[in-house]
Amino acid sequence: AIKSGGPEMVQTFLGAGKCNLHISNKIGQTPLHAAVPGNNTLILETLLKTGKYDVNMRDTAGDTPLHAASRVGYNSIFLVLLNTEGCDMNLCNGFGRTALHEATSSNSFFIVNWLLGTGKCNVDIRDTVGKTPL
Repeated sequence: AIKSGGPEMVQTFLGAGKCNLHISNKIGQTPLHAAVPGNNTLILETLLKTGKYDVNMRDTAGDTPLHAASRVGYNSIFLVLLNTEGCDMNLCNGFGRTALHEATSSNSFFIVNWLLGTGKCNVDIRDTVGKTPL
């Protein structure tokens, strides 16, 4: 429903009250991770409104949904995630990369600018090969 449906379909499942929102697939991705590639903010917001999510949950590569949104440059998805209470923009994935590393690598200027503009983004974190986002 998350990948092919709309927010109404997702809400139907959530309304049934029997969905385990912390279940993950073989690569550790939860429904929140699955909502990012579709670039559908309404589905993402529907999931987040349940209040049953840790927005910083990681998949097997250590990526949070924010890493994924930053990597592909989905600005609206990125903003929804970043503005979710508890979202940590400085978390490192399994490669030591933060959302800023990912946005910089994909030339996502909007996301880079937004992260830097918060004043809370650590620009000096080095990834596993010693590179900073700069």
